[in-house]
Amino acid sequence: MIQSRFAIGRLALKEAGVVGDEQWELNILTAFHKLSRLDPDAEDFDVDEWDKRHKEFHLAIVECKGSEFLLDILSHIYDQQDRYRHFLLGKDIAPVNRYHDHGEHEAVMNAVFRRDADLASKLLYAHAERLYTSIEQATCLSSISGNLRY
Repeated sequence: MIQSRFAIGRLALKEAGVVGDEQWELNILTAFHKLSRLDPDAEDFDVDEWDKRHKEFHLAIVECKGSEFLLDILSHIYDQQDRYRHFLLGKDIAPVNRYHDHGEHEAVMNAVFRRDADLASKLLYAHAERLYTSIEQATCLSSISGNLRY
């Protein structure tokens, strides 16, 4: 599944970098700001709101005129991986093992703004790989995350 997501995502990033305009950049910046306002360690953290904002960010970087078809496919794939992200943000996971951004979204945003689709794709892939590695470490069940990657 992840291989499909990134093959389609790479194509969408390249297209967005060509046709993206100032409004596209503002939408990305807004989505990033909204996502960065949520802290997984906060007592009132809302995992559903975080997931909504996280998806908005990831789709905003590829959303541009003519991207509707690819955006729909990416949205569907993203939704299929939802349960795994929720797992790493749950209160049952020790804070040290919970998902934290570590500046990854900002680095992706900056690469997208520079129209560097290759770097943005590499950063997104590393971002996803860290998620799956975190799941493996938190569960010690490689069969769960092993099925995610392909």
